[in-house]
Amino acid sequence: MGMNNLAKMAQQMQAEMGRVEEELRTLEVEGTAGGGAVTAVVTGRQELISITIDPGVVDP
Repeated sequence: MGMNNLAKMAQQMQAEMGRVEEELRTLEVEGTAGGGAVTAVVTGRQELISITIDPGVVDP
């Protein structure tokens, strides 16, 4: 494999990484725990968007 091929592969990988980073920026994932008592929504970049806790499970 020549240097030109390696350089071309590196450019392709960089372009793919940029595409994946953009996709992660807009991706939202929701998860629940405790039988649905807690729900969290995060981005693909692991940024918390929201968290909801069922008031019935909170000890006042």
